[in-house]
Amino acid sequence: MDFFETIKGDSQLFEKVFCFVEEVLTPTNFRHLFNICFSPIGANGREGEELTCLWWEELIDQGTVPLTKILEFSTGADAVPPLGFDKKIDIMFFNQESGLRRYPYASTCALNMFLPRAVESFKDFEELITQAIFDTCGFTKI
Repeated sequence: MDFFETIKGDSQLFEKVFCFVEEVLTPTNFRHLFNICFSPIGANGREGEELTCLWWEELIDQGTVPLTKILEFSTGADAVPPLGFDKKIDIMFFNQESGLRRYPYASTCALNMFLPRAVESFKDFEELITQAIFDTCGFTKI
């Protein structure tokens, strides 16, 4: 039996590959794309990471930054590929240095996104991530 006959014989198995239908991102299925890499409980940065995650959850729920833009920022893709990503997008954390303003950043090849620890308020977090996504050179911007 050749490959074409295999596809015809079990078309439902190959439907997702050959008949791509873009998945609508909802806050629920968007959250499943990410793996949050917390420090161990009791570690110095853990409390700040939990605070950042509180703002992250609020950002997803409020929808002020489109989920497709966050996905594009963190992966380089504006939609989930037909077969998904090869792993979840790891959210990691960095410390804000005194007197400096560092923005969230991503490694699209490694599927890693880095968020600042212990941002004081949702407004500050939203401003940082909005500027990181919309005010920097990236995919489709020259």
